[in-house]
Amino acid sequence: MAVELKRWVAPVGNRIISHALGGMLHYGAQEAWVITTGSFTPKAKEMARSTGGRLVDGAQLAEWLERLRDE
Repeated sequence: MAVELKRWVAPVGNRIISHALGGMLHYGAQEAWVITTGSFTPKAKEMARSTGGRLVDGAQLAEWLERLRDE
């Protein structure tokens, strides 16, 4: 799995999605994920949809962390 992490306030754009996809291809990974504390631009969401990339925004990340704390 290729993972790109961003601690950004501004929305993450499709350039970062491209980086994650490039890393996936370069390292022979089966998945590419981009995780951010913020959000994603519409173009980034479209790129991920069309390429099978996984996007995790700040709200979903907060849910994951809350579940981990509860365990």
